[in-house]
Amino acid sequence: RAAKLNSNPEVVAWQLAVERRKNEQKKAKPAAETPEQREERLAKRRRQEAKRPARPSQQQQQQDAVDDVKARRLTDNTVKLSESASATRTFETDFVNNPFGYVCDVCERLWHMKDLTPVSSAIRETLSLAAPPEWGETVARVCTTCKNFLVKQKIPLFSVTNRYHYPPMPPGLPVLNDVAERASVPNVQTTQWRTTIDIEYQRQTINSKYCVGAIETEACYYTDHRAVFGQ
Repeated sequence: RAAKLNSNPEVVAWQLAVERRKNEQKKAKPAAETPEQREERLAKRRRQEAKRPARPSQQQQQQDAVDDVKARRLTDNTVKLSESASATRTFETDFVNNPFGYVCDVCERLWHMKDLTPVSSAIRETLSLAAPPEWGETVARVCTTCKNFLVKQKIPLFSVTNRYHYPPMPPGLPVLNDVAERASVPNVQTTQWRTTIDIEYQRQTINSKYCVGAIETEACYYTDHRAVFGQ
């Protein structure tokens, strides 16, 4: 039906007349307005344009980009400084304020002070299973490794009751430090010692093995199967 109406010449002429009348009204409206109406219309347009955000110039865009880069760099530097301060505090807590050289009464290995815990009554009952039974009464502090065994009611593998003890000091040796005295421990091949070093202002810990030939003053660790000594 719509196709038939559109094909009717009278309907088409009527539609064209309506469209022509609308266009004439649009053109006649600005011409028919009074000066006050025109001023009000222009003022309204100016207010609308003032509310629109001004497009920044090319120079302003470049400056904004530079400011964004500076802000990102400042944020990155702040994060790095925060991480560095956190690492320094962790190092002081784990090493500076946690001295090394404390002996576990079960395995007689050296540990940091905070790595040793007092013996509880349950752990002492497990220690009484070892031979001789009175040995358990002499144990006061144990390391974390030995404690994990004792909590499971097992004697640690490296316990002195399993003959993992230090041999008597032979005559003629110079005065040795705590680390050097333990360089001849029977399980030295299965034990690694941690050493704190400073490399380009970065505090690190390395797993190192101490050589008997350097036990007086030097610490050595193996690199490419060669002993490397450092001050």
